[in-house]
Amino acid sequence: MLEKLNVQYSDFRSQIMTIEELLHHIQLTGINKILSKYRRASNEQRSRLIESIFLSIPQMPFFIDDTKEGWIVIEGIERIDAIYSFCNNKLPLTSTYFKTEMYEGKTFSSLSLFEKSKLLSTKVEVYAINHGLSGKERFGIYMCLKSRNDSAAASWCRSRIYPEEYALVESLAKRISPKSNTDVIENRICHVLLGIEYQRYLNSDGKHHIDNAINSILERPDFREMIDQYSNDIETTISRNIPYPIILSKNLYIADSVSYHLRQRNDKIPGPWEIADRYRQIINSTKDRKMMFDAESFCQTIDIILKSYV
Repeated sequence: MLEKLNVQYSDFRSQIMTIEELLHHIQLTGINKILSKYRRASNEQRSRLIESIFLSIPQMPFFIDDTKEGWIVIEGIERIDAIYSFCNNKLPLTSTYFKTEMYEGKTFSSLSLFEKSKLLSTKVEVYAINHGLSGKERFGIYMCLKSRNDSAAASWCRSRIYPEEYALVESLAKRISPKSNTDVIENRICHVLLGIEYQRYLNSDGKHHIDNAINSILERPDFREMIDQYSNDIETTISRNIPYPIILSKNLYIADSVSYHLRQRNDKIPGPWEIADRYRQIINSTKDRKMMFDAESFCQTIDIILKSYV
């Protein structure tokens, strides 16, 4: 369980592709069917990306995971969406920046043969993860390439690396809070699953990122049975603590796990605020007044707080 992660330069490959070749792979891998789902950029932003290609402005590389099931676009999905939409006449250019008179309102079919050729022959760089890396190593790479390291990013990564297992977490999150931000609930479920087995990290000599520990649980062969066994208690625990959204996430993760274990002991369940206060007291009692949020300190904090309630 406590494996060391080891990512090397040889785990990646770089490939130069023309936009025409990129479009071919988009259709070949079926990415085109899900592009609109991840569309966040406005038509103006997408149009200016197309204009930048016409102006020969260097393009940022695309990062993908070339899995057996096909491409997973880690970074660049919105740029791929813009290129694909324009080349399929679904994106008339609007509010272009430098060449308004030349490109405003243009669609791909309305371009001259020279303009079409220039666009399709433009070269872009694609970085791909080679086969052989573990799910936990791939997760770390995904998160390093994301502009934000929040619950939404973690949920996106896990849903693609562990699709079958994470679907169970997503289903439980929707059951717990159908109308709220399920990314946040999913992340809390993952931390409770780690907190349930906190004793496994108490005697570790090293330090492991908490995401690595959570992903170890997702990779367990009996993960489905684990979800079935604990789902009702997890639902009760998180549902009780949902009315406290302004507690810092680290404190709330601790409060969820402590509440879970106190319920199993049939103890009186304190509110999340009280548990969060005990967490802060523990931090302030340490020599450097700071605790890293790795798997070991997360589990040790749960252990200390639970013992304080004996």
